[in-house]
Amino acid sequence: MKVLASLFVVVLCCFPSVVCGQSFTSYDFKSSYALDMTYSPNSSHILIGDAVDRKITTLGFEYSRNLFHFAGIKFEYAGEISPLYRENDPTIIALSETYNNVTTISPLSAPSRTINSPTGSQGNDCVTHYPACVPVYGIQGPDEITYGFATEPFGLRAVFLPKKRIQPTFMANAGLIITQRSIPIDGAALFNYQFSMGPGVQIFTSRRTSLGLEYFYRHISNGNATINPGIDQGVFRLSFKMHR
Repeated sequence: MKVLASLFVVVLCCFPSVVCGQSFTSYDFKSSYALDMTYSPNSSHILIGDAVDRKITTLGFEYSRNLFHFAGIKFEYAGEISPLYRENDPTIIALSETYNNVTTISPLSAPSRTINSPTGSQGNDCVTHYPACVPVYGIQGPDEITYGFATEPFGLRAVFLPKKRIQPTFMANAGLIITQRSIPIDGAALFNYQFSMGPGVQIFTSRRTSLGLEYFYRHISNGNATINPGIDQGVFRLSFKMHR
């Protein structure tokens, strides 16, 4: 009986481990360094911004560090720098209007970035055919590309199940963007603020490396709605992290 009791104790102690004598592996680290990329294929009015059809890609680096644990959730600081910020803005190269079944196309002297859809309504012509007001539509040209630099130094991420290999997350951050010319339209701003928030998942591929996939709501503007329509987007973020 003593032998059986001793064997039962040994089995009970070894049960949590895959192999007897192997300790439980925790994926809860103090800090991490990440290479990340974000991509948004479109923009629309979600909450605040009005500029549509913007495509934005960024490449950057993130540093995160454990702040505290509360109720089994890890909260960490997350700061990011994106040396590459690339924005595609739609343009119109001409205006089109139809009156009495006659269509008139008026080319623009230069491509113009538009707030709404480039093929959609650009307003009404109430002068040429007075007193009638005729809707004016855009003719789309090639996208114009603007490059810049972005940083989000104010970030907080909640990590759920921090000891597990698969960890759900939720992040919110804020920062600024500096670009070579005004975005999202001419006359808006070279300097814009941005904030993001959204859920994600972190999956450890080895003891100290992981892949992160997150989906954010992001808003970009300089707070001046009169001349800056702002951008609202759903953003995909992919990151490769090294933990220590």
